[in-house]
Amino acid sequence: ESKYPTHNIVSRMRVSADPDVADYNSEQVLIDVPQFDPGNAYHCGGQLAFGNDKNLYIAMGDNRNSASAQNLSDLQGSILRINVHVDPEPVAFGAPLYQIPPGNPFANNTSGYLPEIYAYGFRSPIRMTWDPVSGALIVNDIGLSSWEEVNIVTKGANYGWAEREGPEQVWEELGRGDLNG
Repeated sequence: ESKYPTHNIVSRMRVSADPDVADYNSEQVLIDVPQFDPGNAYHCGGQLAFGNDKNLYIAMGDNRNSASAQNLSDLQGSILRINVHVDPEPVAFGAPLYQIPPGNPFANNTSGYLPEIYAYGFRSPIRMTWDPVSGALIVNDIGLSSWEEVNIVTKGANYGWAEREGPEQVWEELGRGDLNG
């Protein structure tokens, strides 16, 4: 049974004596996000990956609460970016286990927006990669029932879920109006 049955958790652990196995006793929880729908693992998260900038990118789904994707005071429905290259042994109680990269779009806001958020408006971002030529972050987001998305992600951008999905957003931005008309 999981120690965190209804949370999205990002943890750091040391390597055990076996270099292919984590030492679970060394766990340090970096991010702990309670699930909106406890006991159900829907759109919880996707890939964790280090970017070319050495920061950790975290694909966090909306956990079946589409309002989360448009709420900048909720980590869900977003791509997060944190710097985990801090001393793993905090020097004092309450010392941060990660830092907010200064280039994060909400790093110094006074509106209550979470500074970990790099981009938002995602339903279920499951995979990400960086284009080897341009360096652009590319994220695959699972749609509701009709569309899957591949997004070129820019910091601070809103990718539209649950207001729009798939080509509805692009079609509107191109000024073409209704997809059916």
